[in-house]
Amino acid sequence: MFCTQCGKANPDDARFCASCGREVQPAAPVAASPVPPATPASRSTPAAPPVAAPAQGPVASPQPEASAQTPAMLREEVPPVYAPAQPPVAQPTPVSPVPPQQPPPQARTPQPGAPQPVAAPGYALAAALPAAYPAYAGPPGGVGFSFWGTGWQALGWGLLNYLLAATWFGTAWGLEYLYKWFFSKLRLSDNTTVQFAGSGGQVWWVPVVGMLPLMLANLVSALPSIAQQLPLEAEIQRILLTSGTIAMAVLMVPGVIAMCWVVVRMTRWALENLVLGCGTRLTFTGTLWQCLGWTLLLWLSVYSIIGWAWVMVAMIKWLFRNTASSGGHQLVFHGTGGEVLWRYLVVGLVVGVTLGIAAPWMAVWLVKWAASRTSVLTAAR
Repeated sequence: MFCTQCGKANPDDARFCASCGREVQPAAPVAASPVPPATPASRSTPAAPPVAAPAQGPVASPQPEASAQTPAMLREEVPPVYAPAQPPVAQPTPVSPVPPQQPPPQARTPQPGAPQPVAAPGYALAAALPAAYPAYAGPPGGVGFSFWGTGWQALGWGLLNYLLAATWFGTAWGLEYLYKWFFSKLRLSDNTTVQFAGSGGQVWWVPVVGMLPLMLANLVSALPSIAQQLPLEAEIQRILLTSGTIAMAVLMVPGVIAMCWVVVRMTRWALENLVLGCGTRLTFTGTLWQCLGWTLLLWLSVYSIIGWAWVMVAMIKWLFRNTASSGGHQLVFHGTGGEVLWRYLVVGLVVGVTLGIAAPWMAVWLVKWAASRTSVLTAAR
């Protein structure tokens, strides 16, 4: 056992320390109860208070001075007393640095000499044309139009209309499909929707009756050419040629009148079957004789080379003036003859150079411009 005074190691059965002479007693086991076991009464002595160990690091016990009377075997070094280990201190978890955000990839710049992408031939002309002209509302309080159809759509619906019209009896159904596509692509600046609800069965007989005089006139005009192929005398051929020319001229008059009647009747049918989102109903109040007069004037203006453009604008304005609205609104066309003239010259040039292939795209281009130059004025205007 060790002395509680000087720390000298002594035999287990020693009562006094061999170094300092202090009475010693056995120390309580560390693993047992902290209370030291009781000693016999005859040998009980007050227990010395325990020596508190320092907080950190090993602490060496003081070495007693060697005495001449101390046996050499008792001069042993006291083993160091170690303090209890401190609990480990939790170290902060290192935070991974956030990588810098990469900028968005930039568009690749074509290198000089590198092959450039080539657009499909069918889409080159479509990409060059605008999607739609901005709607022109005209004076304050007006509502503008814009058309969003494409050349490919015009090509498909135009071919369908042509095939149905070739059957003579299917003209009205061809116009029905064409009108439904056209008005579904028409937009108003106040977001009013436009739909066509008509059916070709309502007016199928109008084109059939109206084209009869023209078909008869074309048949009569072909008789002189047929007579020249027959082995007839010269006098008879001359009579047939003269009579055929006169008959064609006579039949052309009712043929033109019949076509004007078809135009008026089909225009009224188209406007009366328009369904507007605002609930307004439209109708056409123009007459057959007004249409005939404008048609003759347009035909005569062709001989003036350029005057037909201004006559066409006046005819469009007549058409809009005679479009009556249940809400008192008025259609107005803001285009001019000069704008019509140069656009038709461009259309004729492009269609001629492309051998007619660009006709649907140029027709859509004209319609988009016309829609952008049209507006609706309220009743207050």
